Amino acid sequence: LTVGYGSKGVCIGPELGFGVRMHERSQGDAQQGEDQPHVLIIKASWGGRSLYKDFKSPSTPLPNDVFLEQDCGSTSSIEACTGDYGEYYRNMMDVIRDTLDNVGSYVSESGTDSSSANGGGEERAIEPELAGFVWFQGWNDQYSEYARVSYEGNMVQFIQDVRADLQAPNLPFVIGVLGVEATSAIAEAQRRAGQDHHRVLGDSVAVVETHELLDQPTLEAFSNWTQDPENWARYGCQPPYHYYGSPR
Repeated sequence: LTVGYGSKGVCIGPELGFGVRMHERSQGDAQQGEDQPHVLIIKASWGGRSLYKDFKSPSTPLPNDVFLEQDCGSTSSIEACTGDYGEYYRNMMDVIRDTLDNVGSYVSESGTDSSSANGGGEERAIEPELAGFVWFQGWNDQYSEYARVSYEGNMVQFIQDVRADLQAPNLPFVIGVLGVEATSAIAEAQRRAGQDHHRVLGDSVAVVETHELLDQPTLEAFSNWTQDPENWARYGCQPPYHYYGSPR
C-alpha cells in the first residue's frame, strides 16, 4: 500500500491514509507476545455509480415501472434494462470473495506455527477475519428524485444484504457521509441510515462526517481551482469535486 496504488503516477486514494491508520491501530491492539496482525484492505471501487441502480443489493426492490421506463430510455425492453441493476454489487462481492478465497496471495507472510502440537515451524493457513466495511459514495444518487427519496432505505437494505452474503451478521459498517454538499438530501439520508435503524442494523453502524476532514489550504485551492489549476495539482490528481471532503 503506497502512492500510486490503483492509478498511474503519484496519485493516491483514501485507502492510503486509511490503511496507515488501520495498521497503527492494529499494532496498538496486539497483546504482548501475540503475532502482529496483518491488515488487508479489499478495495472494490468504481466511480460514477449509484446505490439505487449500480450497487442495488439483491433484496432491494426495483423502482416502479414508470421510473424504469424513463431510466431505461432506448433499451429494447425493461427486462433487459433491469439486468443492469445490481451489476456493481455483484462485481463487488466477486472481488471480496475472490480475495478471501486467495488471501494467501495477498498477504506477504502467513506466519509459522511453532507449537509442539504441530511439530514446530509448520506454516499455518491464513484465516481472515472480516473486521469492517467502509462505504463512501453518494454523488450519482443526487440527480434523481427516486434515488434521493429511496437512498436511506436502499442503504439499510444494502448493509443487511452484504452481511448476509458474507455470512457476517454483525459486520461493522462505516458510512462516509458525502463531503460535497454535506447538507444535501443524500448526506442526510446517509446520516439517518447509520443513526436511526439500530433495531434492524444493531449498534455496529457508524457515520463519519468527511467534510470536517478538509483543511483550510485545501478549501482555498478548491475555491479557486479553475483559475489556478497548477495550485490545485498540489492537492489532487483529479478535478477537486472528486476529492472534496476526502483528501485527508
